[in-house]
Amino acid sequence: MQTLLLGHYPKHLHTLATALWSNVMLAPFFLGPAVGGWLATNYSWLDIFWLVLPLSVVSIALVQIALPDDRPTTPPPRFDIFGLGLLWPGLIALQIVLDQGEQFGWFHSVFISHVALVATLLLVLFVIWELFEPSPLLQLRYLARRNFGFGLLLLCLGWSIFVGWSSILPLWSETDLGFNGWWGGVLLIPLAITAIPIAALMSKLTQFFSLRALAVGCFVIYAGAYAVAFFDPSVGLAATMPSELIQGIAVGMLFVPLTMIVLSGIPPEELAVASTTSNFIRVSSANLGVTLLTTLWQRRTAHFESHMRTVMPRWL
Repeated sequence: MQTLLLGHYPKHLHTLATALWSNVMLAPFFLGPAVGGWLATNYSWLDIFWLVLPLSVVSIALVQIALPDDRPTTPPPRFDIFGLGLLWPGLIALQIVLDQGEQFGWFHSVFISHVALVATLLLVLFVIWELFEPSPLLQLRYLARRNFGFGLLLLCLGWSIFVGWSSILPLWSETDLGFNGWWGGVLLIPLAITAIPIAALMSKLTQFFSLRALAVGCFVIYAGAYAVAFFDPSVGLAATMPSELIQGIAVGMLFVPLTMIVLSGIPPEELAVASTTSNFIRVSSANLGVTLLTTLWQRRTAHFESHMRTVMPRWL
């Protein structure tokens, strides 16, 4: 979608196109958990998958109506089937490590160690192949550009923080506070109250502030949001709102300045490849962020539970 918007908007409106893309992309993260939780609580979790069918039909209809029928003027490049053959099983192996690592004891487990070795080998071979392939799936050479590489690093960091938070907060509310799936999903809606308006305003803000200043401001606000996020088992929904409203501002500011920095200097004919590469790496980074934050949360919870069991008898 990002490639289509950038391709059909003139260059001076790329910031507006990126703001539209970020709003459309973020909305499901805010509203999806609440809708899914409501269906799972009142009907069945299987209904979440049935909901995909009408949404797919609507999406196909909108694409057919709204998008022009573009015909490429040059033949498409050869598809990198060997690169896909390395990337696909490599990501599957990596996902197994990230999902099952804590359960099996990470690298104390022979199974996790072997799967991690397979993932590393396949992904390293994929990177080597892509660097020398004339028509690669991902143009990894862009990472050598300062704006692309460093901007993408920050984008992955911000995205991982957001997705990790969005995964842990509903899980914590259900396991520790006793919320059902519906209320666990509702916890994320306050993020949308500030994130969507801020993202919509970003094309205007870039006229008054530099992209670097906006990117720095985003992470400063992120830090402020986590600084005020002190929750305990006695809190309710209202107690989580201040930090979420602040974090929503940071999320709304995240994509436009960093995406524009990442794609700066990329020729128009290479925007599709550059967007595909940056989006793939960003989305993949979320898995690592979710795993790290979830593991940290589980271990710190176990640590404090153990500490309380040791200390409490002395007080009784």
